[in-house]
Amino acid sequence: MITDSEQPFNPLDTDVTYLKGVGPARAEVLAKVGIRILEDLLEFRPRRYLDRTTVRPIAELVPEEVVTVVGEIIHKDLIRIGRRRLILRLSDGTDTLEAIWFNQPDLFARIFAVGQTVAFSGKVTLYQRHFQMAHPDFDILEEEKSPLSTGQLIPIYPSGQELKKARITNYTFRRIFHQAFQRYRNKIPETLPEYLRRRYRLLSRSEAYYQMHFPESPEMLHQVERRFKYEELFYLQLLVALRRRLYHTSAAGVPIHISPEALEERIGRLPFPLTGAQRRVLEEIRADLAGGQPMNRLVQGDVGSGKTVVALLSMQMAIAGGYQTALMAPTEILAQQHYLNIRSLTEGQNLRIALLIGSLSLREKQSLHRRIAAGKVDLLIGTHALIQEQVEFRNLGLVVIDEQHRFGVMQRAELIRKG
Repeated sequence: MITDSEQPFNPLDTDVTYLKGVGPARAEVLAKVGIRILEDLLEFRPRRYLDRTTVRPIAELVPEEVVTVVGEIIHKDLIRIGRRRLILRLSDGTDTLEAIWFNQPDLFARIFAVGQTVAFSGKVTLYQRHFQMAHPDFDILEEEKSPLSTGQLIPIYPSGQELKKARITNYTFRRIFHQAFQRYRNKIPETLPEYLRRRYRLLSRSEAYYQMHFPESPEMLHQVERRFKYEELFYLQLLVALRRRLYHTSAAGVPIHISPEALEERIGRLPFPLTGAQRRVLEEIRADLAGGQPMNRLVQGDVGSGKTVVALLSMQMAIAGGYQTALMAPTEILAQQHYLNIRSLTEGQNLRIALLIGSLSLREKQSLHRRIAAGKVDLLIGTHALIQEQVEFRNLGLVVIDEQHRFGVMQRAELIRKG
């Protein structure tokens, strides 16, 4: 038996306090934005990337264009006479540009300082023969000549008030990431099996984190996104599979057998052929019904892809096994459409189909309730009315819920409970 004290230490659980460049004071601020351990830090994803290949030299700007420029603040002027405003002059070595703020100039005056390297993005105008941007989007890049700022893509991180007050800037984050990767880059544990990474050509977890924060190219950022999206979906599917297996091993059901020939006979009565996908899903459902355990299956497809026909044939399999079936729709209009379509598709098949919706009269409802309880309805179509206490089935074997996301968990469970 392995005790907690014997479990191997995961480097991702390292407290950020002990990372080079952090310390207790910064760790306290980082904790306020949800960064407490190394894994939190690695998951602190850039809100965007500054692509240097799209940065325009100021000398080449054209009025009315929306562009990004990068340079150094060489002059700062907070004007308090007349309309209050802040004017910054930016130089990139080719020319200068003025950035102006009329809204909250005092706030922006505290954010910017002469000597800072910044990126401004916005529409360029020409004012008194000078290029100008009003209220541009901005990012403070800090030390432009640093080796951490020489890549094609520069990550721009979220910067809330807590981080600004503690002077934790983009460049601060890049320094912390640089130190963290120097120490832990080869120690980050992998979470996906190697054969899956080879099959789908996915980056390792360590490389994906590194490229997220120090990307080599836009293509590499695409590979980072592929890796993490696949991982998220992989574990979601794994969880669903585990829950399904637990459900199947803990619940008992009644097997419903129908031969492939009997299913083909019913398919042959349709006025159109089935697609390969429809046939595959039906065969899986036929196997599930015969399995002796409750089936819980999601059938997903575009509008017009033939989900209703699959539902109808599935219900016919249960009916052939001696059971009643129910189809619950979220609205009366949709329930009526299903009723008319199914009646049309099963014309001449001696199938007892009924519609139970709220707009029926009390007498009609009571009559239908008696028929359902007596087993004289094979396929019941309706809305929320199906889960009312007065509705009792004699032998409900299969439930189909259309647009199941529009029903609550308890509503779906209540209809299933009637089986």
